Amino acid sequence: MSGDLVFESGFLKQLETLYILSRRLKRGSGRGEHLSSRKGYSLELSDYRNYTVYDDFRHIDWNVSSRLEKLFVKVFRAQEEMTIYLLLDASSSMATGNPSKLHYAKHVAASLAYIGLSSLERVYCGTFAEKLKTLIPLGRNRQSFHKLLRHLSGIKPSGRTDLNKSLSEYARTAKKPGIVILISDMLDENGFSGGLLSLLYARLEVFVIQVLDKSDMHPFATGPLKLTDRETGKTITLHVDDSIIDLYTQHALKHTNGLKDFCMRKEIDFIQTDTELPFTDLVLKYLREGSRIR
Repeated sequence: MSGDLVFESGFLKQLETLYILSRRLKRGSGRGEHLSSRKGYSLELSDYRNYTVYDDFRHIDWNVSSRLEKLFVKVFRAQEEMTIYLLLDASSSMATGNPSKLHYAKHVAASLAYIGLSSLERVYCGTFAEKLKTLIPLGRNRQSFHKLLRHLSGIKPSGRTDLNKSLSEYARTAKKPGIVILISDMLDENGFSGGLLSLLYARLEVFVIQVLDKSDMHPFATGPLKLTDRETGKTITLHVDDSIIDLYTQHALKHTNGLKDFCMRKEIDFIQTDTELPFTDLVLKYLREGSRIR
């Protein structure tokens, strides 16, 4: 990672720790299990049963059969290839915070990509603002990870957010079933429902990770202020007091609650976080995900 100014020293070591923990979690019934009755790219031994004349002789397990003095065949179940689509919001609103929401989101995206690639999953990474910007296919190996890091390092926040347009466009590019992990502040005055529904209509499993800065929900500045919208450039001057802050907080809470309710109704997994939570904790929370709303 020489020359990488986004990912600090020790990042790869953190990722390796996360991967080891993810392997432990996969032994349970968490998100790591991708077993399906459909034909996949590999088979996993599931059980044994008595041999019948209709069985393939090559499936006899001679070790088990010799111990039990009876013929047994191996029963397999298909392990389906999982395609992971990482979709990262790179609009201007992601520049807020210290570190910025985009900086935090890059770490989350890189972590999940590393775990997916280490598990030989197929991973794609896309960025968007007012439209889909890039879609990077990664090979199913760890060597592809450095390609992703170089790509993420060069991303700068710019443009307005258009979730509905970007997600609808993304849904048309997804050729295979899989899981879309959407990492965004989800702050779009035009809403989000049309875009999220388009992903569901494309038979994609959807997981929304909403990344916020503390000031998104609880602004703290008061007095006469000149406020500028990062995405539109519009400015207003007003005197901010406690009543204005309370009104803003109520509006922000209404928006996030609406997002949570929508995700719950449509069976979309959802986690909300802010940039003060270590990204490693968020990734582990994602891997342990067991309910629709967090």
